[in-house]
Amino acid sequence: MSQPRGIARRGVAAVYHGALMVIEAMPVSMVRVLACLFLIARFAAGESAREFSEWTESGFADAGQRILDSTEIYPRGRPSLEYRLDATVLYARGTSWTQARAIRQIRRTAAILEPCGITLGSVRLVRLRLDPGQRRIDAALADPDSGVPPGVDSLSAALPLGARYPAAFLIGRVDGSESLAVSYRAEDEHGPQAKYFNTAWIGYQAHWLPRPDDRYSPLAHEVAHLLCRCGHTRSAKRHLLHEARNFLSSEVLPEHCKRFKTSPLLSASP
Repeated sequence: MSQPRGIARRGVAAVYHGALMVIEAMPVSMVRVLACLFLIARFAAGESAREFSEWTESGFADAGQRILDSTEIYPRGRPSLEYRLDATVLYARGTSWTQARAIRQIRRTAAILEPCGITLGSVRLVRLRLDPGQRRIDAALADPDSGVPPGVDSLSAALPLGARYPAAFLIGRVDGSESLAVSYRAEDEHGPQAKYFNTAWIGYQAHWLPRPDDRYSPLAHEVAHLLCRCGHTRSAKRHLLHEARNFLSSEVLPEHCKRFKTSPLLSASP
């Protein structure tokens, strides 16, 4: 056993000394560049590990997460618009949601908000491993005072401090209601706040249900509720927040666009 170990040690030493010779032969400027790249790589790895730890320590087992590249949201390039919306989108393993289906909803949401002068900025996509009972929410079990089901309350409370809002949970089912998705908004931004404010909960059925407008997105619909802090409206024209399911479309009414721009969830684009 000692001979292979000795050979291995000598091999490592040879590689180490060889690398030193290569570095010593480099111009000083090149060494500085490599040192900077090394420090950047270490910082990025440390930030990634810290963010992963935040999610797992919050109770989300095996929470794989990453910030989407702008080309994943805007394949033709991110537009230069007046407002920016950062968000967190979480999809549950063990349901029919996948990374590709989640990104499809994010892309549609970006396209729907674009005419209102809003671009999606930093979007963190999180893959959650939840217990079967956590993959659905039941509106019939909602707290009589808050109107919030137990699953919404507990999962929202577990979101780490670094989570961006709105936070949209793509789950298996939304039961106890005719709605296939639901969101919780603060009516008064200066009033009491709760962790479930500015969260959306979207059952998978809302994704594959046939729609007259194939550009419509249930994610965009719930985000719109949170941005305008308003409910559904009725009109003779199809639009994003119509109260009739068969009248939903990707078009945003001008009055809703105007309300979006007053949302505290938005920031000015750099």
